[in-house]
Amino acid sequence: MNYIKTLDDDEEFDPTDKNDGTFFINYQTWRDIYSRLFIAIDFPEKWTAIYWKSEWTAKCAGGLPLKNTPEGKKRFATNPQYLFAPTHDTEILISIAQPDGRVWRGEEVKEMHPFKSRMKSINVYIIELEPGQDRVEAFDGALLKTKKMQQMKLSITREQTLRKQLTGGKKYVIIPTQKVAGELGEYYLSVYFDTPLFSIDVGRIDDPSDQFKYIPEEYEKGDKTVPEWKKKLIFNSIDHMIGTQRAGKDKKAAATKAKAVAGDGKVKVPAKTAKQKKAQALNKQKRIKTGAQAKKKK
Repeated sequence: MNYIKTLDDDEEFDPTDKNDGTFFINYQTWRDIYSRLFIAIDFPEKWTAIYWKSEWTAKCAGGLPLKNTPEGKKRFATNPQYLFAPTHDTEILISIAQPDGRVWRGEEVKEMHPFKSRMKSINVYIIELEPGQDRVEAFDGALLKTKKMQQMKLSITREQTLRKQLTGGKKYVIIPTQKVAGELGEYYLSVYFDTPLFSIDVGRIDDPSDQFKYIPEEYEKGDKTVPEWKKKLIFNSIDHMIGTQRAGKDKKAAATKAKAVAGDGKVKVPAKTAKQKKAQALNKQKRIKTGAQAKKKK
């Protein structure tokens, strides 16, 4: 095949070899059969990544102002809003995804692409706030012309992305939305950026309880940026940090107590070992013997 000849030497393959794990399939068949496609994208080490697994509920399914009415524009602002405020110029990549339409449950009827009954038209807007502004109050289409608002292409798709260069010192709001107001559903909002997390003010404005999580593949890289001397300093300071600088038995008790504190704030006393129990029994016998000798002398 001419296609194979265009490949690099290490990528060429023999289409007649049935045991090399390579096969051809037409796009339509592949689209109907497979539900996952994993493509490895290795961001540079300085990039950080976080995500939210959330949903459009009755309170935050504002949709788009399709009829361009004042009510529709205000309703748009009820969609989830995520603040993103970098301290210096930052490149950002935003991904919005929804549950796969190929996966059906229970008595649902099998459906072909684009799975309109299970997947919705989704979109994401990123809007630059004006000084003194804390959130988006209404949809303003004029911002698209000034490039203070950027959007993805509205479509029924599993996932889509948007890339943008942000200016340091300015506040931005990321708004995931569905096309039609009132439509409920889950979504995954992932944000990648080329700066450390500590230099970004980020969080959900309308629901602070909706906390972000780290994307492990990118978070692991952050550990490499911590200087070795700082890791050693923290490790060597642990005893002081938990209050074990006190002397004698009190020092040992404090360390034991600090290590035994559970997540609920209660102290869990570790079970005694056989050696400890034996030593306790011997001490008890000595006390009884000493007390008996004292009484005999009297």
